Amino acid sequence: MHWPNEASQKYYIMDIYVQVYQRCVVFGPFCIVCVPGMCLIIFHLNNMTNQDFFLFRMKCDTMAQENTDTTPELRPMTSELSLLSRSDGSSSFSQGDTCIMAAVYGPGEVKMNKELIDRATVEVIFKPKMGLPACADKLQERLVRNSCEAVIISTLHPRTSISITVQEMQNCGSLVACCINASCLALLDAGVPMKSTVASVHCILDDTNSIILDPTTKEQKKETASLTFAFESQSKSVILSHCTGTFSNEQYHKCLTMCKHAADNIFTFYRNAIKKKLSKNL
Repeated sequence: MHWPNEASQKYYIMDIYVQVYQRCVVFGPFCIVCVPGMCLIIFHLNNMTNQDFFLFRMKCDTMAQENTDTTPELRPMTSELSLLSRSDGSSSFSQGDTCIMAAVYGPGEVKMNKELIDRATVEVIFKPKMGLPACADKLQERLVRNSCEAVIISTLHPRTSISITVQEMQNCGSLVACCINASCLALLDAGVPMKSTVASVHCILDDTNSIILDPTTKEQKKETASLTFAFESQSKSVILSHCTGTFSNEQYHKCLTMCKHAADNIFTFYRNAIKKKLSKNL
C-alpha cells in the first residue's frame, strides 16, 4: 500500500519504540523491535493496511504513555568530594535520607598473602553505623567489590592494593546501591583508572506486585522481592544483579528496564559533581 507520507509513518513507529524499549532498528521496509523478556517482532511496513497501522499506532501510544507514567524518579541526590585529607579520594553521597561516606586508598602496598602478580587487589571494608560488621555487612562488601572491580583497570597496577572504605552514616533505604554509587564517586575523586563509571539502582516489589524504585526503609517492610542492579556507563550493560524474594521473569525484566532508565540520572549526576569540583579548582 502507499501512505501519503510513508517515510514519516515509518519514523513515527521507530521513535515510539525507541521511547518504550530503546531497541528498534529500521531496514528499508522492515521495522525490527526487540521487546525485553518477550520476543523479537519484525514488521513489514509496506504490507500493513490502514486499519492495522492505526491500531498499531494506538498501541504504541498506549505503551509509551504507560512507560512514562510507571517510571518514577529517584530520590534527590547530593554529594561532596575530597572530604578527607588522609585518603587519596573520598566522597559523601546522599540519596534521600540515606547517606554514605566512602574513602579510597591506593594503589599502594599490598599484604603478601593478598598480592596478585597480574593485577591490583581491590578490597572493600564496610563499616555499619553502630557496632561491628555482621554477616549481612560482609555480603554488602562483596557486592560493592564486585561492582567496582568490574570497572577498575586493575592490570595497570599489579602487586598493589586499592582499598575502599565505606562508612554508613544513615540508612533510609537502598543501602547497597548508595554504597556502590558513593564508592564510584570516591574512585573518580582519587583518579583511579577505570573503563567506565558504575551506577546502581535498587527497586522492590510490594505486596500488591507494584514496582517501587529507590524505596525507603518504610516501603521495604512491605517488599515481597528485592532487586539491585549495577550498570556501567559505556554500553549500559549489567555488571551486578542481586535479587531476593519471589518474582516472575516478566517482572524481573520490567524492573531491569526501569532501573536502567533511572541509572542515566545517576551518570548525569556524576558528571555534574566532577564538573563542580573541577570548576572550584580553576
